[in-house]
Amino acid sequence: MRTPKTIKREYIKQLESILNLQNHWDDEVPSAAGMTLGLSTLLQRVGQGYYIVRQKFNVYSPLRYDEEVYIESDIVLKKSIGKTKYLACKVNICRGHVILELLTELLKKENEGKIHLGYSSREDGEFLKKITPSQIYAFSNWSGDINTIHLTEKPVAQGMLILMLIEDYLKSKNQVIKRGNIRYIKPVMGGDCVYVCLKESKELEGHVNGDTCFILKYSN
Repeated sequence: MRTPKTIKREYIKQLESILNLQNHWDDEVPSAAGMTLGLSTLLQRVGQGYYIVRQKFNVYSPLRYDEEVYIESDIVLKKSIGKTKYLACKVNICRGHVILELLTELLKKENEGKIHLGYSSREDGEFLKKITPSQIYAFSNWSGDINTIHLTEKPVAQGMLILMLIEDYLKSKNQVIKRGNIRYIKPVMGGDCVYVCLKESKELEGHVNGDTCFILKYSN
């Protein structure tokens, strides 16, 4: 699928308001916002009940406001093992050449509840954000995400919402992610307080209630 897209500053201002971001993104579009828009072109094909479990991405050039880019997106892997279903989605954002690429792995377990890969944590770290249900609902509306796991009374926070908070946090530390590999280990629920530990090895861990909920390894 190839979709033309132009991102307006006002659209990202809405995101800043929804998530109460630390930074004003006046000069360039957050990469996580571009990735979210890229994945949104596949929402109807992905279907319901999937959790993002891993993302790998490269940012070769910043996204700019008011310029036309093309989103190339496709489901590149689909398989089932027992009651577990796997998807892999590929997104490229192009400006004559690829300026951002994203590979997203998703998982769905039929009738087995939330995905939890079983990591534990020794420390909470620095407080990042309490993610409210209303923010999750508003982010779904902003992104067009129709996955019902984000729309329940106790909603699951979107992986892309978490990645946007991470990018905003690292920007406040004067760090820009050019290459990243993030594992979403335990779902973050509406009402959860997220803490982060930033390590010298370019690794960021996220914790909720003493459990590790994500691990990002990145370079800039």
